[in-house]
Amino acid sequence: MTTKHPQLNFKIGSNYYSSELNRFIAEKCRTDIVVNDIDLIIRYYKDDGRMRIIECKHLNEKFSIGQFLILEEIQKKTDISTFILFGNYPFQFSYLYAFLTKSIYAFSSEQLISFVNNKMKVQELETCLVAKINDRNNIYKYIKTHQK
Repeated sequence: MTTKHPQLNFKIGSNYYSSELNRFIAEKCRTDIVVNDIDLIIRYYKDDGRMRIIECKHLNEKFSIGQFLILEEIQKKTDISTFILFGNYPFQFSYLYAFLTKSIYAFSSEQLISFVNNKMKVQELETCLVAKINDRNNIYKYIKTHQK
């Protein structure tokens, strides 16, 4: 079954939406509302109380412009750090795009665990830096051409 997307000018299949609530909002509510599904929100209660939002994509998967713009806006307007992680389970190797620094970091599985556990120091993170990217269109191009 296909339906016309109320916010965009194309038809979509029934598996387009990640949840029934997302579909309901997109089809029935105001058309200036952006509906997105974000993979992970972390709050470090025992550490400094910081929050991180991480959207995860497979190495061969592109991110949606809507997700990118929302993550970018959250980074600009709040003190919440936002990221896109590119990798495949079990994440032996992954890339992390940080909206704050507009940088891509390459992680081993152990480094990713350290990052997610909020144990990675700034100096260690900087050793993982592989690219500075200002144009969102070049993020996926970099990931695709540098996959291990």
